[in-house]
Amino acid sequence: NFIFFTNIIFTNNFIFYFHIFNMIFLMLLDKLIKYQLHLYFLGFFLLSCSQNLQNFVVLSPNGEIEVNIFEDKKYLKYSVTYNNKHVIAKSKLGLIFKNGKMFPEQNFSSSFEVNSHKNIWELPWGETRKIKDHYNEAKITFENNQDVKIGHILFRVYDDGIAFRYQLEMDKGNGDSLIIADEITEFALVEDAESWWIPAYTENRYEHLYRNTKVSQIDTVHTPFTIRYSDSTHLSFHEAGLKDYSSMQIFSKNNVLNCDLAPWPNGDKVRMKLPSKSPWRTIMISNDAKGLISSNLILNCNE
Repeated sequence: NFIFFTNIIFTNNFIFYFHIFNMIFLMLLDKLIKYQLHLYFLGFFLLSCSQNLQNFVVLSPNGEIEVNIFEDKKYLKYSVTYNNKHVIAKSKLGLIFKNGKMFPEQNFSSSFEVNSHKNIWELPWGETRKIKDHYNEAKITFENNQDVKIGHILFRVYDDGIAFRYQLEMDKGNGDSLIIADEITEFALVEDAESWWIPAYTENRYEHLYRNTKVSQIDTVHTPFTIRYSDSTHLSFHEAGLKDYSSMQIFSKNNVLNCDLAPWPNGDKVRMKLPSKSPWRTIMISNDAKGLISSNLILNCNE
C-alpha cells in the first residue's frame, strides 16, 4: 500500500511539474518566435540599405504605430497609421534654401538603414525618476551625383508617437553655412478634427487661454497643438531639441497642418552653420488625453 500511494503521489507531482514546465516552455518559445521575427524584419531592412528609397516602413516597438516613407513626384513624403487606421495622410518633407536649392532634391540618390534602441535613463527632477527610451529609427542618407553626402532625415518611431528631423552636412556647394527660406514639413490630417490651441505672433505670445475649435477654424498657432479625431484618437504636435533654429508655429490649409518658422526681420527663416540639424518634429499619439500626459516622447527627444 505504501508503494502504491507513493507511486500515485509521484505520478501526480510529475504531471503537475510537467504542466508547469510545458507552460514555461511555450512562453519562452512564443518570445523566441517574436524575437526571431523582429530580427528577420530588421535584417531585411539592413540588407536593403544599398537600394534607393521607394516605399519604406518603420514600426514602433509594440507594432501599433507604422510610418510609411516614400517618394511621390518631386517630394519625399510620409504617412502614419495607428492601430491600422490612418492618423496622418501623405505629407511632404523637406527644406527650401535661400539660394533656390531644396533638400532633398529629386536628383539625390538615397539609402537607408534601420536600428533599434532601448535604454532607461534617470531624470534629475520631474514627475518620473526613470524614463524608458525605446524606439526604432530609420536613417535616410542623401548623396548628390558626385556621391557626396548632403544630409539625412531621421525618423524615430516610439510606442507613444513619432519624431523626425533633418540633418545637413558641409559640402563644397553650400560651403559652411546655409539660409533656410522655408520648411515644407506637413502634417496632413484625415478629418477636420477638434483642436485646442493658442494663437501665435501676438503681443501676449503664450499667455492666452486655450481655444477649442475645429482645425479648419484655427489661426496660426503655437505648439503644442492638440487634436482629437472622431474615434477619440488624440494627437499632439510639438518640437524637441530646439537649438540654433527658428521655433515652429502651425497653420492649417484644407486640413493640412503646415510648418511656419519664426522669421528674422529680413524674412530669413533659419541661418545655420554646417553641419547642422533641425529640431525634432514630434507627434504624440494616444487613444485618450491621459495617454498624452503620460508620454515621455518630448523628454526622450530633448538633448
